[in-house]
This record gives sequence, C-alpha cells and structure tokens, in this order.
Amino acid sequence: MILSHHHPARYDRCIRLVVAGRPLHFCARCSGQALGFLAGLVLWGLALRTLFPLALPVFQWPFALLPLPAAIDWTRQSLGNGESTNLRRLWTGAFFGLGGADLLVLLVFRPWPYGAIGLGVLLTYIVAIVGVLSARGALRRIVDEHFPGIAT
Repeated sequence: MILSHHHPARYDRCIRLVVAGRPLHFCARCSGQALGFLAGLVLWGLALRTLFPLALPVFQWPFALLPLPAAIDWTRQSLGNGESTNLRRLWTGAFFGLGGADLLVLLVFRPWPYGAIGLGVLLTYIVAIVGVLSARGALRRIVDEHFPGIAT
C-alpha cells in the first residue's frame, strides 16, 4: 500500500510489478506523472543549456494544454462515465507531469509573470473540475472515496 494510494479494491488502476516475489502496485496515472515530470525537467535542462527560448508564449501554450487530457479522463471516470485504461492513465499522467515540470521551472527560474500565468492556468483547471463534479453531485462521493473521514 506504500507505493499506491489506491485501496486494494482499486488495484486494477495500478501497474503491478513483482519484486523479490512480492507484488508492488504503482498508480498508473501517478507513474505517468512522475515520468512526464522527469521528461519535462530534462527538456528544460536541454533548453536552458542550448539557450532555446522555451519560455516564450508560443512554446508555452501547448504546455498549458497538456493537463487537459488527464483532467478530462479523470473527471469522466470519476463521474462514472466509463472506466479508463491503465495505458490511457499512464499517457495522460505523463502529459500532466510534463506540464507540471514546466510550471515548476516557470515558478522557480523565470520572471514572476510567467509563474503567475501558469498558476492561473492551474487554478482554472481546478475550478473547472470542481465545478463539473459539484454540478453533477459527485464531489462529496469523490472526496469521501479519496479522503475518508473528511467532511465536505
């Protein structure tokens, strides 16, 4: 249970590896996020090393859209409109992680307007997801499922 935040009943949402005869479960979307985040840091490292202007808005718009597939897939699944697949979770998580690495670099290494715009995009995603879940009456169930004992 240490490597996955899912309840054992939801281990079908995990990538299962057997190490030393013991099964380990890694959340598929979170694994994708970690891989995408590392790829994003490598990409930024290469861009900074070669002086490629990755922070320019023309290159940043695609990064702002990268979390969209994960947000749509997770929301759709959370509303009960079909179960995702682990391959889809892995890919959408990787896109999300790539966007997250980009946001972190903007917050740490770029002038403040870049980070502020990135945080604004992130806030827009959060407000949209919470709004859809709330409007569909699913927010309380999802909070109870992911954070048992916390009242909404």
